[in-house]
Amino acid sequence: MLALQAYRNALCPLCGGPLSVCTAPENELKFKGGLPIRCHATTARMIAIEPYKGQPNHEALMIAPELSD
Repeated sequence: MLALQAYRNALCPLCGGPLSVCTAPENELKFKGGLPIRCHATTARMIAIEPYKGQPNHEALMIAPELSD
């Protein structure tokens, strides 16, 4: 567990990459953004939540997407 915590502490909370790489001064402006990709599970959640948006605290609703054939 200590090793796992040490590993997690070495990761950037923003990008998830190693802090030693993403914050290194020599890497400034070397990263380039790639093409966007879509999380289809999140898209399904966003669509499914629409009918509930008028309810109080609808942001707290959890909708589990299901993968269909």
